[in-house]
Amino acid sequence: MSNSALAAIVIEETLAWGVRDFVICTGARNAPLILPLLDAPAPIKLWRHFDERSAAFFALGLAKRQRRPVAVVTTSGTA
Repeated sequence: MSNSALAAIVIEETLAWGVRDFVICTGARNAPLILPLLDAPAPIKLWRHFDERSAAFFALGLAKRQRRPVAVVTTSGTA
């Protein structure tokens, strides 16, 4: 199974769990996870951050504020 197919399954399951907010740090290595979000059938909100650490803290604050899960999509780099 290709990376794109696996990523699509991960995003599909995440949406099925009710996640509607995604904090993303764009990069070539996580493109397979981001592309399915652009075509997601459910209404979602994408939040873009450049720094992976601050993205995680932003997602935590967002989850606490909204009282629902928030997903974070980052690269495999070492920030």
